[in-house]
Amino acid sequence: MWYYTNEEDVMNYYIITGASKGLGEKLVDKLLAEGHKVIGVSRSGHSSHKKDENYTELKMDLSIECEAKTLIERAALHIEVENAKGIYLINNAGGLDPIGPVGSLDPDAIMKSLTLNIAAPMILSNAFVKIFNHVDCRRRIVTLSSGAGKRPISGWNAYCVGKAGVDMMTRSIGLEQGKDGIGAISFGPGIMDTDMQAQIRSQEASSFKDVEMFRGFKTDGALRQPENVADLLLKVLHDDNIEPGLVTDVKEVES
Repeated sequence: MWYYTNEEDVMNYYIITGASKGLGEKLVDKLLAEGHKVIGVSRSGHSSHKKDENYTELKMDLSIECEAKTLIERAALHIEVENAKGIYLINNAGGLDPIGPVGSLDPDAIMKSLTLNIAAPMILSNAFVKIFNHVDCRRRIVTLSSGAGKRPISGWNAYCVGKAGVDMMTRSIGLEQGKDGIGAISFGPGIMDTDMQAQIRSQEASSFKDVEMFRGFKTDGALRQPENVADLLLKVLHDDNIEPGLVTDVKEVES
């Protein structure tokens, strides 16, 4: 486990989407425990952290384009740039729906999926670079990727497309920013014991033919715990020597 602990480093700011559950919740827990400033973004809010003076809650739905467009500007109001040691954006929010083979999908659900899984991270990353490009502190963007962005999975067409886009977005930012600019990372967390996995296991085989394999992951104890994945994500996020536009995953960090 590695992340800032020195008193002089307490003014690090983290904007975390999907902060109310799963990996996002564990990231919030760990960063607040270290005394950092966290701006948590979710549709439902996160009442367990509301009383922490270092936590700011923004209730927003990033599958709605107009809300994604304003998020970074709203978050920036809570960041004292002149005192910041580091400013970080963690694009964690995402969703599997719609699940099913092409030809059976609702067009509105497709648009909602692409807005949440790739358009919102691009909009947020674009605004983050625009606002913080010339700020004199460490600035990094990490976006949650998936193995589904690297290989097709039957029934996950929209999700696969979104996660493939995340990797290319990260590489593009790395190319533009270079070694000394804003760092960009695409991080695949692997299969975790979260609500998303429960959603997968609840599917019918007619919609998702690999459902029994994913049920087996749970039965066999193959799911990673979100708190452990959070440690590994933070390890990568704070690595002094990451390459521009790094695309990595939990297995590479573990090894």
